Amino acid sequence: MSDRVNNGRFSVLPDELCLRILHCLPASDVVKGMRVCRRWHALCNDASLWTQVEISCRFVNSVFLDKLVTARPRLRSLMFLSDATDKVSGWENLGDSWLKLRNIESITFVSCPSVVLDSLPSIVTCCPQLKCVRCECSPSFTSEHFMGLMTPEHSYSELSLAHCDRIDDATVYFAFQAFNVSTRLRALQTLNLDGLNSLTDIGTLAILETCPLLRSLDLDGEMLTDKTAVFIGQTLTQLKHLGISFCSNLTDSALQAFSALHRLSSLRLTKGTSFTSRGLEQLFARPHHTSSSHANSSDRIYEMSKITHRQSGKTHEYCNSGRENGCTSTTEVIGDKNYFLHTLDLSECDELSDSNVELIAGKLPNLRRLGIAWCYKITDTGLDSLTKRCQHLSSLKLIGLKYAHCEPLFGAPLVKLVSLDLSQTDLVDDAKLLQLKRGRPWLKIINYYGQEVVGDD
Repeated sequence: MSDRVNNGRFSVLPDELCLRILHCLPASDVVKGMRVCRRWHALCNDASLWTQVEISCRFVNSVFLDKLVTARPRLRSLMFLSDATDKVSGWENLGDSWLKLRNIESITFVSCPSVVLDSLPSIVTCCPQLKCVRCECSPSFTSEHFMGLMTPEHSYSELSLAHCDRIDDATVYFAFQAFNVSTRLRALQTLNLDGLNSLTDIGTLAILETCPLLRSLDLDGEMLTDKTAVFIGQTLTQLKHLGISFCSNLTDSALQAFSALHRLSSLRLTKGTSFTSRGLEQLFARPHHTSSSHANSSDRIYEMSKITHRQSGKTHEYCNSGRENGCTSTTEVIGDKNYFLHTLDLSECDELSDSNVELIAGKLPNLRRLGIAWCYKITDTGLDSLTKRCQHLSSLKLIGLKYAHCEPLFGAPLVKLVSLDLSQTDLVDDAKLLQLKRGRPWLKIINYYGQEVVGDD
């Protein structure tokens, strides 16, 4: 085996290039690579490959932590995984053993039981470099664990409590009264509270008011109203990603507030059953001009700025013609505020119509990923606009479109499309899907039954 590998093409590659290739592989494959030959063993043990490690909670003990730190001195990120069948024990005895991980900067807990989460205070106390904490899909995560995150003198840059649904307003209020939580969250740039369906405007605003530097925000909108949306639109103007699930209580007033977020590159508003077609149209409307007396000049500048954006990709470009025509409004010169939005998900927004999709296609030329699942009013008319104007699309989620045959997709020059989900879209011709797959073997197509379409070998 060793001789075959050394005589193969991999042997002629320099170590630097081999490491770049190995960086793209999951840890399990890298471990297998250690058994191939001496060179592969050395490459697969390179410290640069092991800055992040995923560990099952049942394997963790003091001896294991010793070996881990010794073998992986450049370790900076840890992920602890568990499931209902895992028998986890011994975590309560680790105590100061966490000091061995003092250089850890990011730690993640996924579906972990209470005995693991009880170690949070010890972990964050022993890891002064810790900037990122994620506790996700952990029903055992309680208010005590939340307090444990807030007690140490840490200033987090990322915090995720996704689907830890036992966190509510009372928990947040007590944390803010008992500790000076604002100092812990002031530098926060990424916050994920999706799945916290007991959190209302009161608890959500208590957190958001202390996070002026947020760039990425995910929320569960089940108990939220337009009050939170207005605060986001007026205060968190630097947001680059906004995601809100279950927007059923949000109205067009929320959409109007979100339209002020000019820096967004990713927007997710799902199950917006109270949004109207008119409100969705206003979300992507062109910025209002501040000087009505120079309307013609404004329109010319707006068009010029769009051309400048397409040619150079610059964020702002001021033109002399605007000054000469008396236009002084920055809003007029900057151009289309939606230009940088490349990811959009409006799934289950019942009133999203073909005219909305046509507007989206015209306003978002750089759109990469689009989700309009279960938007029953969408037909081939809207899809035709997308295929003609959004040539950069790489992912389309068209689940459950009742009245769409998706004919425009079969003749569309969407050469960058790599993922197409048509689950529960029952008017699509399966034969044409197979033909599309044969012509584009790299394209992952999901059919009505949720199965991947496989072309001929």
